[in-house]
Amino acid sequence: MSPKYLALVVLGIIIFSSIFAFANVGYPTGNPIHMKINKMPKEQIIFMNQSINKYSVGLNSSYFIPTGNGTIWIEGYILNGTSGAKISDTLLTVAAGPYSTYYSVSSNGYYRIGVLKTGRANLAFFVYGYNTVYHYFNFITSGTVWLNLSFRPSEKYYVHGFTIFNGTHIPDVFLFFTHGKSIEAQSNSVGSYEASLYNGTYIVSVSKPGFAANVTPETITVNGKNLFQNITLYSSGIRDIVVSGFVKNTEGNNVGGAQVIYDGTYVYANATGFYTINVSAGPVLLLATAPGYGYGNATLMVTSNVSNVNITLPVADPILGGKQSSIISHMNQSSIIANSSGIYVLRGLAYYNDSGLIIPITNHYINFTISVQGTGFYIINRTNNLGYYNITLLSEGYYNFTAYAPGFYPDNFSVAILKAITVHNLVFVPLPGSSDNVRFNIGNYTSPIPYNITVYSGGVPVANLSFNGSGNISLMQGNYTFSISSPGYITEKFNESISSNTVITKNLTPAASLGVGISQSTPLSVPISYSPSLNASSISGVKMLYLNLTFVDNGRTVDNSEFEMFMIFDTKEYRYLGNTSAAGTDNLTLYYSGYYHMRFYFLDYKGNLSVNLTADTHENVNLINRTLYRLSFDLYNYSRFFNLTGQRIPEANIIMNGGSFEIKPSLADNGSRLYVNYTLPRSNYTFTYSNASFLPFHNYTQLSSNMSISSDLKPYLIVVENESVTSWYFSILSGSGVSPSVNYTGRTVKTEVAYLLTAGTYEFKAFLKVSNVNPVNSTAVKLNSTFTTRTVVFNVTNVVKSFKSQHVYGLIDNSTVINQFNITGSQSAFVTGYIHNITFIGFNVSINNTTMYIETNGMPNVTEPINSDNVTIGNIYINPSSEIVVIINYPAADFTKYYRQYLNGTIQEYQTSIEVI
Repeated sequence: MSPKYLALVVLGIIIFSSIFAFANVGYPTGNPIHMKINKMPKEQIIFMNQSINKYSVGLNSSYFIPTGNGTIWIEGYILNGTSGAKISDTLLTVAAGPYSTYYSVSSNGYYRIGVLKTGRANLAFFVYGYNTVYHYFNFITSGTVWLNLSFRPSEKYYVHGFTIFNGTHIPDVFLFFTHGKSIEAQSNSVGSYEASLYNGTYIVSVSKPGFAANVTPETITVNGKNLFQNITLYSSGIRDIVVSGFVKNTEGNNVGGAQVIYDGTYVYANATGFYTINVSAGPVLLLATAPGYGYGNATLMVTSNVSNVNITLPVADPILGGKQSSIISHMNQSSIIANSSGIYVLRGLAYYNDSGLIIPITNHYINFTISVQGTGFYIINRTNNLGYYNITLLSEGYYNFTAYAPGFYPDNFSVAILKAITVHNLVFVPLPGSSDNVRFNIGNYTSPIPYNITVYSGGVPVANLSFNGSGNISLMQGNYTFSISSPGYITEKFNESISSNTVITKNLTPAASLGVGISQSTPLSVPISYSPSLNASSISGVKMLYLNLTFVDNGRTVDNSEFEMFMIFDTKEYRYLGNTSAAGTDNLTLYYSGYYHMRFYFLDYKGNLSVNLTADTHENVNLINRTLYRLSFDLYNYSRFFNLTGQRIPEANIIMNGGSFEIKPSLADNGSRLYVNYTLPRSNYTFTYSNASFLPFHNYTQLSSNMSISSDLKPYLIVVENESVTSWYFSILSGSGVSPSVNYTGRTVKTEVAYLLTAGTYEFKAFLKVSNVNPVNSTAVKLNSTFTTRTVVFNVTNVVKSFKSQHVYGLIDNSTVINQFNITGSQSAFVTGYIHNITFIGFNVSINNTTMYIETNGMPNVTEPINSDNVTIGNIYINPSSEIVVIINYPAADFTKYYRQYLNGTIQEYQTSIEVI
């Protein structure tokens, strides 16, 4: 490098350093800014490609305080602090607090990190196998900082412990410690592992059949010393561990074909009694049974494949699903009628009595024991969420049971099983200390209030009590639902697990509702024009009161009528929808005493009521007539244009105000319009008409005078127009291949006609000559909200073509000459499926007995006498194999006069087109 160039570089570095003022490159000692930082600021976007630092690099010492926007590049080489050599082909992690970015260092040890904020920072730099390096920066503006990083090689430390599952040491477990790189270790035959790891925080995972990859702890931190750490494993829940053995009886003989059950799945032992079954890691309960035997079981802790797990089957028992028991019932021996085998059900309610409350024992296991001929048996049954048990016996007889439920004294009972279903309730007495006291403190944020509390166990109400402020109840340990209610407050419903003495404190929220049937106002079916102008209602006390109302108009009760009641309370508007009885009455239930100001609105009447409600009260509501206005709709359905008379609009398709009031409209249909006339009070109304053949019609009206509204209903129409020189046939089908919704095949169209349909896609087909055979043209027609009316125009035009046919053969038969000429489609450019008129010109025929035959495939032959020089054959239908054969017969004596080598003529074709507009 030349001295001049070197001087420029040095000068640039000096200027650059003074501008950007990147100070204190290195770890700051006692820096006052650094000493104040104990958490990351809210604005944390500092790195390009930023992510959460999953390796916990420098969490305790790194930070970033952003001051503005900028783009700063930190670049340089990373070096081994001991040897001075460059560290290459590795991953460099740079972190500030919990956020980090990564750079794959190249083979020459170069790195480059982007920072997207100016500000003060203490950044942590980490390379696996080396100690973390910190550098302090003061980024003032955008630019580049050259920084070589020197890392001191880290020592490795001894990490060891046991791999444990449910207190058992698990051997042969593969462990993975990941910190940039993954280090593998394996526990030995006694479940002990050891690994040599650098400083850092490692993510721990394992691999072993039957166990989940995640463990506890999820991470371990190596920090300059050896570490003892047990690793706790979890079952994967996957049944990939094999348990095998033999099923035997009490004599030690193998039982072939026995069923072995594990957690809802089963296998069958082979003829020698040997079985194999797949299970999950963890505690395993295997059940086995066979015809003539009861249920045997084996329990074991499974951590790997296990063999020689034998299961012994007991003798058959009198209880379906029962097992031999080491417990002999304290009651007398049961007496079974041996010749009465069958299925007998014993069921009932299991409950306990607490302070006069019958509380079902829900979702609990109950162990029933029984003695038969000196052998003890038992069966475990779980009560349902209503507290009922259900066990099945195999014989009639007299049974002596002892029932055990956790937390209760045993219940000894005798029962005669002499019919298919026997009901017997179990009454348990709680053991001392098995029930807990639950205390309630209920208020309204300022003071205690009276309330009612319902206790549910498994969805069943087991207690219903009333307290004022505080109250107590004794409950067995378990899960309960509590519902606390008080007039004027929102009901509080919650779940609570009771495992010890419990205090429940709740503050009830005042209800927005003022009573039964009254709720905060919602969008109204027929809203009033103004809010109630009476004084707002006010309440003075909590008390259930009944307000009996009779509605009267000029001394006559208004019977069997719907009405709305509105009132204002606490700045909110409330609405009640009611119906008067046959005597013109209705009852309101209110939860508060106080002053009420109400407005009542019937369809034809209105009235006010103000009442100071202190007790059950009867009031008359004197009504006056509401001013009624006429609201009419005159709707046109376009039938007057398209000859669609008879298209009536069903009354059921008309909805006024969402159908809230059963207003019967009067209908008039003169074939082209719908007339609907209403008589209504002043209010806001919505009118809706819906019909699949028309676009929906909506109208919103603020009715304050007589109003008449006229509007066109837009129908879904296909209009067919003929612009042809000839008649034709057509059909309209709903989609290709679907049965036709409109089919007018065989109908010749000569004038315009329209068809009322629904939105959708239709196939329009046109036919010539023969209806519904070989359509000459077809097209798709779509009807939607954008194109409600589509016009289909079918056009047939004349095209005249000349033809020239060569001679096929001539034959002289005695005194007659026969000449034949063939005219094919390829010679004459026939159009398949069209109608053709053919004119033959220039025969120069003057002999009356000369004839011509017209033969076309699929059509009757035509025989024409030739008595002039020009012959015309009309309406010939052509298909792909058609051929016209012309045969001329004349006397042999006139051979030279009438002989022809070809025939001249013209073909008139009808060409078609369909346009949809």
